[in-house]
Amino acid sequence: MGAGSGFGRAVLVGGVVGVVAVAAAVVALASVAGPSGEVGPVLVVLAAPDEDGVRCGAVIAEVDVRSGGIRLVDPATESRLTGVTYTRVGEAFPFGGGGAVLGAVRAAGLTDADAAVGLDERVWMPAVDRAGGIRVTVPEDLDAFVSGRLERFREGAETVNGERAAALLAASAHVSRSSARRALQETLAAGALRALGREPLPEDGEGGVDSTLRRPALERLWPSLTGAMQRWSPSTSST
Repeated sequence: MGAGSGFGRAVLVGGVVGVVAVAAAVVALASVAGPSGEVGPVLVVLAAPDEDGVRCGAVIAEVDVRSGGIRLVDPATESRLTGVTYTRVGEAFPFGGGGAVLGAVRAAGLTDADAAVGLDERVWMPAVDRAGGIRVTVPEDLDAFVSGRLERFREGAETVNGERAAALLAASAHVSRSSARRALQETLAAGALRALGREPLPEDGEGGVDSTLRRPALERLWPSLTGAMQRWSPSTSST
C-alpha cells in the first residue's frame, strides 16, 4: 500500500521523534495500578508485521476488566498526535509498543483506558496455533505481501494458523466492502484474543510483551484480562 510504504520509510528516519512524543505519556501511565492491582479499562494491542515488514498494531482492543466487555478500535484510525511521523494509531507501535498506541488512541478520543499491554506476534501467533487456528470466512480473493512473502487467500471458509491470521489481518485492509472488512477483522481479533485467553503470562525477559504497568501489577491483572478475552464475542461493538 502507498501509505504503508511511506510509513515504512518514516520508521527509518523519524523514530526518535515518535518516541519523544509519547515518552511522557508512557511514564505517567507506568504506575496507574493501585496496591490491589485494580485498574480501569486496559488497551490490549496485538502487533504483527505489516505489508512493509514493520511491526504495527494489528488488533487494538479496549478491555474492561471489571465488566469483561471488549471494544475494538480500528488500527487504521487517523492519529491526531502532533510531532510524530505516523498517520494511523496502529502505526504508533514501533515508537513505544502498546503504550505508544495507547497515547495515539487517547489523543483520537477513542478510549478511556488507563493502561496498555502490547503483545507481538512472538506471543499471540503461537497461541493461535495451540488453539487450533481461527475459522474465518474470506469475503473475496485477497493477496498480501508480508515481510516480502506473498500470502494468497481465496474466497470461502478457511482455518488459518497464527502466521496466516497475521497475513490476513494485513490483507483485510483491501476488502472492498466495509461491512465485510469489519466482520473479517472482528473474527480474527476474537479468535486471537480467545487463544491468548488460555495462555499464561509469558515469563519476564522472554520478549514479545510490553506494558505501561509494572510487572507485579500486570501479573495480578492477567487472570481478569484473559478471562475477558476468553468470553468475548465479535458481536461486541467496534470503533
